[in-house]
Amino acid sequence: MWTNPRTAWAPGGRMQYRLRGHTAEVFYLERDERPEWNADIRLSGANYEWQSADQAWTLGAGYMKFKANELERQLDGADVWNFRIYTRPFAVPLTLEAEWAHEDNGLSLDSHAWYIQPYWAWENVAWQPTLYYRYAVFEGDDPDTLANEDFDPLFPAFHDWGSWWQGEIAGEYFLANSNLKTHMLRLHTAPKANIGTGLLYFDYSLDQPGSYQGGVSSDGLAREINWYMDWSVNELFTFSFILARNNPGPAVEEAFGRTKTFRYAMVFLMFSY
Repeated sequence: MWTNPRTAWAPGGRMQYRLRGHTAEVFYLERDERPEWNADIRLSGANYEWQSADQAWTLGAGYMKFKANELERQLDGADVWNFRIYTRPFAVPLTLEAEWAHEDNGLSLDSHAWYIQPYWAWENVAWQPTLYYRYAVFEGDDPDTLANEDFDPLFPAFHDWGSWWQGEIAGEYFLANSNLKTHMLRLHTAPKANIGTGLLYFDYSLDQPGSYQGGVSSDGLAREINWYMDWSVNELFTFSFILARNNPGPAVEEAFGRTKTFRYAMVFLMFSY
């Protein structure tokens, strides 16, 4: 059986204040770990976000301070900074999103990640198609330095197709958001109010080939295409259907000897209450 990584938190708390487009909050979380891997992860932090009156601009910044035991030594004492922007500044349906994150814990962790994503929505066209392009970079460890630059993806969870999980095959089974560069194209449509469907294409490469599986000579990881459909049957049940195909690149062949194409199909039922 397949499930998402454990992302439960207990105890935890958050305080939020909103005023005229400004949102400020502080929070404290302790991770509810599995008994067989209890890293005692705790974090505290603050977040700020501003949105313009016409909602054409949203700017945000966040900070987190981590504590952990020896199982997650690179996170013990780590500072994580995050800056993000969402804007639709022109009189056309073009939106731009971008985000940058930095993880700092001396030589134990000194890494960054960022992405930029423009997309265009045809709002007055049948099926309301939206075309996305995203370029994402998650730093890998440079074997020629003393510091660990391997970006820690922390606690990913499902947000939207192709977001945290970059590809239904690669993103879930043999790649993480670390030592990775991704080009993504996505076409999303809505044939009906309760149905969303689309295609995703990914081109994966390594940021640091020298630190992937002991070191490889090529940065070419894989290419993948996904088809998905979400069908909201009612307020309680949603079906998701997935088909995926992944072609391993020369880096995967060199590291694992894998040249055969991956194929994948899934039916997922979600119950909301």
